[in-house]
Amino acid sequence: MREDVFRLNLSHLLTVRQLVASGATAHAEIVLGLKEPLASWLHSASLEAITAFATSPALVFEPRLPEPSIERLLTACGGASTRQWPASVQLAMSSVEAGNEPAR
Repeated sequence: MREDVFRLNLSHLLTVRQLVASGATAHAEIVLGLKEPLASWLHSASLEAITAFATSPALVFEPRLPEPSIERLLTACGGASTRQWPASVQLAMSSVEAGNEPAR
């Protein structure tokens, strides 16, 4: 379990760091929940420092599902065929990111 948490943390931190470095901080804030002071720290942190931070025994980020569409997202993941559910989830998440309730 501890190795799984480390991998999740490291993947998340490196993804956020890449977005911040490419100038997509706003995208990281919306999609991944990035907040200060982590944004500033990641901008200048070394790989060694990020790896050390990722060794936290708990997640260093908060997994979240948007409240307005959680039921639709879960239904899309469990009830549709495997070919259709990724598109359903992407459509629902796009609507949430845009601040709209997904169409029913």
